Amino acid sequence: MIVPKRFSATELAKVNVEVIKQQGKLFLRCQICGAVWLPATNKLGQLLNGYWRCPNTPHKNMPTKEEVAYHEAGHAVIGQLLGVRIDHVTIVPNDKIAGQVVYTVSFDKLPPSQQVMISIAGPIAEDMVTKTPRFATFEDLLSFSESDGRGVLKTIVRYRNEVDVPGHYRVATYLLNKHRHSIDEVAKALLAKQKLTGEEVAIIVSRSQDKP
Repeated sequence: MIVPKRFSATELAKVNVEVIKQQGKLFLRCQICGAVWLPATNKLGQLLNGYWRCPNTPHKNMPTKEEVAYHEAGHAVIGQLLGVRIDHVTIVPNDKIAGQVVYTVSFDKLPPSQQVMISIAGPIAEDMVTKTPRFATFEDLLSFSESDGRGVLKTIVRYRNEVDVPGHYRVATYLLNKHRHSIDEVAKALLAKQKLTGEEVAIIVSRSQDKP
């Protein structure tokens, strides 16, 4: 299965915008949609920050805010269910990431099993709101081309000889569906507040588990 490439803002800046020089002027061409535009420059003719922003953005293949919220909610809820303490969750983007879950312990110091489960949970949860699910099978996940700084494939490759990754995929899928209400509520709260503390995530998950 061929999965459409998804581009982050950083990738659009550094990879998918071509600089064209014509008659002493700089033009930019978006390699996604083909748009060409004259960027803003300073008195020295240097390109200003944000020069790379295509006039047609956001592109259709960029993740929506809702998709990012569900992606981070997947990481957070699985982490909470596994007993990994969360410092905060955010969907406020920067120049490297669209969203992030920060744990009280460095992610790299968590047991491999937890790293794999938490990593896999993000894209699976994101699929809950996409019109065309991309991760219906483990093979789909493997064919996913990483973007937005996500480390799913990196984690899978790193621990594939230590952890039953396909088994973890099945367990993560089961848990995310079982706790769908928690995913919905965390994503909803993220869309409203942009950032949640670990305590707020814990309260949402605890309340959701009390519901039938």
